[in-house]
Amino acid sequence: MEKKVLDKGYIKLLKGEKEDNILKVASICYGRKIETFDEDKKKFLLKKLMFEHAGNPTSSFEFVNFLFEVKCPIFVARQWFRHRIGSYQEISRRYVKDNLEFFIPEDLNEKLKEEYIKLCENCKSFYEKLVKSGVRKEVARGILPVSLYTVFYWQVNLRSLINFLKVRLDKHAQKEIREYAKTILELVEPYCPIVISLLKEKLEIE
Repeated sequence: MEKKVLDKGYIKLLKGEKEDNILKVASICYGRKIETFDEDKKKFLLKKLMFEHAGNPTSSFEFVNFLFEVKCPIFVARQWFRHRIGSYQEISRRYVKDNLEFFIPEDLNEKLKEEYIKLCENCKSFYEKLVKSGVRKEVARGILPVSLYTVFYWQVNLRSLINFLKVRLDKHAQKEIREYAKTILELVEPYCPIVISLLKEKLEIE
């Protein structure tokens, strides 16, 4: 499943697991292996596990995993990578020199937008000139701005994902990464409807 974000970005959910895994794993704490739960019991238990540790999810949430492919501007990726509880694999400009695309802010006036695009294109042209002249790609990339789009894989468990969403859905988070967080919320909800509903309630998201 893929959703567009910003002007040229996207998020693809490549693999997801259901919230039932949380209850299956948690049940072993009581010497049981319970495979199925009725809906009322499931909601009660998930809510308890969601907020049991000082208002944070228990370790059983770590047994629900997601794999995303993300295309976003480098400045967004650098904020993203601060969330270190997860696995990342990013495209390397040491090996790849094509597909240079830049994020263009939508709230610029026409004159500033033209200058912004021109500057990005000048950086791209000079980068290509450097590479063509024999400068190593890993050195030439230094001229490229952080508005350049990058692509990476992100594998993360639900416990860490909830932490990411709490931080990046906050009104003080930068607008661009907040758009990605909103999209992740939509992609994950079909797999974890109760957990996401509880999170939305906590964060006061409709």
